[in-house]
Amino acid sequence: MVTLAEIQWTNRAPTKNNSFCSWLQKTTPVSQFLLEKLEQHPQYKLINSGYYIEPSGYYREAIIYNCDTPLIYAQTLFPKQLVDEIPKLTQLGDSSLGVFLLEHGQFHKESMDFGYLKKVEQLPAQIQGKNELQKCDSLLCRRSVLTIAGHKAKLIEVFLPGFEELFHEKGQ
Repeated sequence: MVTLAEIQWTNRAPTKNNSFCSWLQKTTPVSQFLLEKLEQHPQYKLINSGYYIEPSGYYREAIIYNCDTPLIYAQTLFPKQLVDEIPKLTQLGDSSLGVFLLEHGQFHKESMDFGYLKKVEQLPAQIQGKNELQKCDSLLCRRSVLTIAGHKAKLIEVFLPGFEELFHEKGQ
């Protein structure tokens, strides 16, 4: 599993004055945005990088792509009690967590923090060398606490250059 170290988190949203930074503060799941903006275009896909069992619960890593362009790298930590109650969370495969949560209906985002990943080499090997990552000084990250069926899960999303480009391209 990739360790996203050295991210300085703050509860303040990014200071860029644009619609992308405003959108980041909303509680809408990224997958809902992608499904709406890409109109369920078949080029949108999620690749499940795997589950890792830790003493505190289950970690899931996923990469969301549009065509062959990686858009988002995400890590989710599901506490053991939540997985015991909803075992399907460890059986999502290449399905989107956001879509599952929207269908499940028992969730909300409690809090969000923002930060920047300065060491892009910490990202998985399969997205290294893509998306002009070598040119990036840092990548915007969002850390959310989700309450699902009364349990708290943690989600970290790293927004790769292709996501912000897609966001502006689709007229946000």
